[in-house]
Amino acid sequence: MKAITFKGYNSLVAKDQPEYLTLPALILPSHPSDGNTLNHCVTCWELSEEEMQNLLLTRRIYITTRFKDGIPPMMASIDQEQFFQLPDDFEQPENLPLDEPQS
Repeated sequence: MKAITFKGYNSLVAKDQPEYLTLPALILPSHPSDGNTLNHCVTCWELSEEEMQNLLLTRRIYITTRFKDGIPPMMASIDQEQFFQLPDDFEQPENLPLDEPQS
């Protein structure tokens, strides 16, 4: 499984940190005025053919996170619209190109 770019991503986490893989992400700041006090970080992951076959057999995905105090809220989905919706006229910035789709 590897992190991939997706329409709407606006950040490359760890871009200049060679000890880490770069993580394309959509970072959404909190909006306390509407009761939202948590920032959101959305990422997109592509499964290999072997992982897809395993997923079809087991129907399971394991998620891990590191934390000190309290487990942070987490959510997994196959539908990006559960996390965010882009405006109809959205255009991906040129400095953040999309990965080529894998077949």
